Amino acid sequence: MIGLLAASETVADRYRPAIARGVEYLIATQLGAGGWYEAEFTGTGFPGHFYLKYHYYQHYFPLLALGRYQKRYGG
Repeated sequence: MIGLLAASETVADRYRPAIARGVEYLIATQLGAGGWYEAEFTGTGFPGHFYLKYHYYQHYFPLLALGRYQKRYGG
């Protein structure tokens, strides 16, 4: 969503149905406290030894995408 929204207006409008499905998914999967659940690790660390999880990412990127959608298309 973020990539499509960052594209030119022509490209973003062509993919608007896909972007709208992304918005619907984010809204449907948002938790009651306002965040999103993400079980996967978000960083590699040292594969096979330890992995990193950036807990902030699971909140930041969905909110960024929704904010950019609202800024472009309103509502």
